[in-house]
Amino acid sequence: MPVKALVLALIIGFLIVTQSPNHSQAQDQINYISNPDEITVFLNNVVFVRDQLRVPTDVETQIVLPAQTVQDTLVLRNAEGRLPRYTISRRNEQLILTISGDQANSSESINEITLEYIAIGGMTWKPLYNLNFSAQTEDEGPVGFDFFAEIRNDSFTLSDAQVTLVAGQVDVAAQIAASSPFSANQRADLLATATAFSSPVPTPVPGASSGSGSDAISTQYLYTLDTLTSSPGDLLYVELLETQLPARRVLTWNAGNEPLVRVIYKVTNNATMALTEGIVRSYQDGLFTGSDPIENTPIGGEGSVTVGFLRDIRVRKEVSQITIPARSSLNDPNNTVDYQYDVSLIMLNFTSEEQVIEVTDVYPTWAQSLSFSVEPEREGGNLLRWLVTLPVGEEVRITYQYISD
Repeated sequence: MPVKALVLALIIGFLIVTQSPNHSQAQDQINYISNPDEITVFLNNVVFVRDQLRVPTDVETQIVLPAQTVQDTLVLRNAEGRLPRYTISRRNEQLILTISGDQANSSESINEITLEYIAIGGMTWKPLYNLNFSAQTEDEGPVGFDFFAEIRNDSFTLSDAQVTLVAGQVDVAAQIAASSPFSANQRADLLATATAFSSPVPTPVPGASSGSGSDAISTQYLYTLDTLTSSPGDLLYVELLETQLPARRVLTWNAGNEPLVRVIYKVTNNATMALTEGIVRSYQDGLFTGSDPIENTPIGGEGSVTVGFLRDIRVRKEVSQITIPARSSLNDPNNTVDYQYDVSLIMLNFTSEEQVIEVTDVYPTWAQSLSFSVEPEREGGNLLRWLVTLPVGEEVRITYQYISD
């Protein structure tokens, strides 16, 4: 890990003082602006910084910290451990860290100090995905998949800094608040006389972004980048992945909400890194077709991306209502009629090939006495699901009926 050395000319300049009656009280001082050697960026604008510097022993050092620094997260160490005392103050809208010059081994002329702190803001990132497919792509086949990181640097000056992007959102209120109550899990641990330790910010582990390791449980995806050089105001784009991924094409119609058939690619992540949730922009033969979110997709998992709507399959839902004699008036003697609802799901295939479409619909919670022309799979939330084969040029109709009081 590179260690910053302060320019000797600065040191000499501060050591040369003008003789005066108060010369014996003069204090040598070094000023320094914190420039991270390592920086870890979370998705919710939280930044973990590690900065290493070398200063002469017995010289007071003043370090300008980013304005976004959370002061009580600051940790300072030298070769002997934690520094026992330091001062933080605000001057002219700057956050100044002051370290006295008597906190190093007297036999050493140089004091190597490591700063670690959390900042809220100053640098953010988000994932950007592109999915490239062809009109000739079969129902199952490879698709092109690109993964870039967009990094917005508002505050930090980086010079060959090690940057780690974390696809996680740390709980800022709980982890850096001045005080926080025990959680239910912590109380249970205390009652069970168990001991647990958790670090507020994980130490970046090179290669951890691969998600490999059968004995490890990953709470966050880490993407360790090559060293970066950047100035405040920069917007950087860094490629993390460019590959072909296996995919299968699925046609779906949500009859309750959409009048069109949705085209979804189920993409299997057989790459070397997990994919965090983000927006995927889709291109068919180089033509933009739309954007859709993809869920967190670990290695070996499958993510869903909607790439557009299929215009050559026409679909519509029809619902009719009629009154019928009441089935029973025991609960309400004044009730003389019930209501019968007839639902038709109509599909017509204008493509040149037979198509298989997954159809879903939701029936009301108050529906009674359901009957179907084609029995669906029933799922939670009153969801009905059919897998329907549509011959070329033919209309397929599914009907069902229910009654309410």
